Amino acid sequence: MIEAPALLLSVLLAAQGSPAASPSASVELTVQILDAKGEVPHAVQAGDLTVVEDGQARPVAELAPLSKPWRIAIYVDRVLSGSRTLRAAAGSLAERARELAALGTVEVIVAEPQPRVVLPATRDVQAIDEALSKLWLTGEGRDDVRVLRQRFRDSKGEAAEDAADRAQESAEEEARLVRRQQDALAEWLVAQEGGGPRALLLVSDGFDVDPAKFYRSESPVDVGAPLRGRPEGEQGGPTEQGGHAGPPLQTTSGEGALEQVALETARTAAALGWTALPLPVGDAGLPDLGRFRSHPTPQVPIGGTITLGRKKPAEPRQTAPPLPALLAPDQPLTWLAQATGGEVVLQAQNLSTALAHLRSRFRLVYAAPRQLDGHPHAVEVRSQRPDLAVRKFAELLLAGKSLPVFGDGSSLRDLTYIDDLVEGLVRALDRDLGFAVLNFAGGRTVSVLEIVSALERELGVSAEIDWQPEQTGDVRRTWGDISAARAALGYEPKIGFDEGVRRTAAWLRTQVARSEPKANEGHQEGIT
Repeated sequence: MIEAPALLLSVLLAAQGSPAASPSASVELTVQILDAKGEVPHAVQAGDLTVVEDGQARPVAELAPLSKPWRIAIYVDRVLSGSRTLRAAAGSLAERARELAALGTVEVIVAEPQPRVVLPATRDVQAIDEALSKLWLTGEGRDDVRVLRQRFRDSKGEAAEDAADRAQESAEEEARLVRRQQDALAEWLVAQEGGGPRALLLVSDGFDVDPAKFYRSESPVDVGAPLRGRPEGEQGGPTEQGGHAGPPLQTTSGEGALEQVALETARTAAALGWTALPLPVGDAGLPDLGRFRSHPTPQVPIGGTITLGRKKPAEPRQTAPPLPALLAPDQPLTWLAQATGGEVVLQAQNLSTALAHLRSRFRLVYAAPRQLDGHPHAVEVRSQRPDLAVRKFAELLLAGKSLPVFGDGSSLRDLTYIDDLVEGLVRALDRDLGFAVLNFAGGRTVSVLEIVSALERELGVSAEIDWQPEQTGDVRRTWGDISAARAALGYEPKIGFDEGVRRTAAWLRTQVARSEPKANEGHQEGIT
């Protein structure tokens, strides 16, 4: 099974040689393919996928497991990170130094505020472990945004008539601070040379795209004066020198002063071929770091030494009040991950899974419908296997989106409920079959339009059909012959199509009802 939403990408189709060489050219993508459980499918072929570039469908020419090594860049933004996030991320990455080195070269960059290389690219596990461990031991996040908010909160006792000006100035200062860090990240990404798969592991707590919302909540007066996204006359969007291009933001402080900046950073990373894994893991547990002190080395200019011996009695100390919280800091990190085909790692224990997803990505090649022009184009990779349409259609219906149907919808499919499939596999495990080829299937066919009608009935939603041209190579009818499985194992499907759709629809409703659904938790219901 292939979960199409996991394959949304935005890429830069850079010219390989002269753009005038041919009216079309091959484009290579690095894609992640996951099934409904969030796992890599065991069998997937080029014909199972299609690429839609700028609204035009293109067949996939090649699909193979990625064989090239990754370039892993661990980018630590100290300005936008608290100490908990910085140390938790560095410690979790240090524990996985061997996994990182197995993927490819690893480099560590610390931005404070400008990026500097702490560890040059290497596959030396010990060097990677040492650099990240020293960040874990001694790294301090500056947390400048929340420090700025605390400073504003402390000034609230001053003259009330100046409250509006102070709130406006603080909101603008926060916007400038975040914009500077985003520009520094974009400029660093643009400056990197070379091709191949590249992953950006971004250590950051994120930021609020509408900083004025906090100051409005803290101020007795409205923060309503114009708040620019960048100084007047300054241009933005990915340029050769980095940063952002486009007209200066003319937005009020209540309309998301940093939204466009965040989106431009995400588009820049995607256009340059980076896969982003933001790591806002500040809730992870931390060790007692009180017995470590800084000790830089020429090779790794940050560090720490452990003082051995008996631990000193804890001295009473005053605990500082917590800094003001960010309201929705994960939003720009989510945009960055979505635009680049990556994922946000919210918990340190999920890091190994995210790295495994990098390890199991695919190299996909398709023919662009035009000359390669070096400009970014929106690309979507879709599943072309109609036998997976039940879950995909149901999710689109529940989201109020149109259903893509290729051809006239009369294609016939043999659908199997997952419980029947599992029963067949368990029976096969219990028998000594030697070498045998067995099909586990549902035993009857239904058309694509019948699937749509059944889902409409079970979900109580009317479908809007997005009619698409019939796809090249699409099979008109699938029907599994289960006679060998019946004879060898006594296999017989028990869940018919209508009952399977009913159960699938009921399960999906429970997933939508959860505040944070996770596809790999519990029992997976559905037709496959």
